[in-house]
Amino acid sequence: LVQFVFESKVIAVAGDSIFLLPGIYNESVTLKSGITLIGYSKDTTSLASSTDTIIVPAGGDVTIRNISITASGTGKSAIKADVVGGNYVVLDNVNLTSDSDGYPIYAKDCTCSIEANNINGLGGQSYFENCDDIIINGCHDINNMFSRLF
Repeated sequence: LVQFVFESKVIAVAGDSIFLLPGIYNESVTLKSGITLIGYSKDTTSLASSTDTIIVPAGGDVTIRNISITASGTGKSAIKADVVGGNYVVLDNVNLTSDSDGYPIYAKDCTCSIEANNINGLGGQSYFENCDDIIINGCHDINNMFSRLF
């Protein structure tokens, strides 16, 4: 059993799922390709950071479910997939929040499936650039976060 998401991410390999128990995890995480991150519930499991909270590297195909993710640093993102090389990011039943002019989602050169999420950018909007497909279904868009689609 590990105490931090970082520890489990180090030992996880493609195809593995990382299950988070209820609690607040104050850390930034770069997920490896093929990893699924699953919280107990988005109401009881939180990942928070003053930097980009979850980073998806080049070619990283990841799934994130049942968790609240907050970025509180100026210009930082709750989810950042900002790389050339094609990512496939699935967000399912997730609360995403950014403040201080950050982005709830910053996606560039990737494919996103965003299902049943609450998206709240207190200071900035979600940002999508050169994304092949963006599938948005059943989301609660707080503060007009999807108005900046490129």
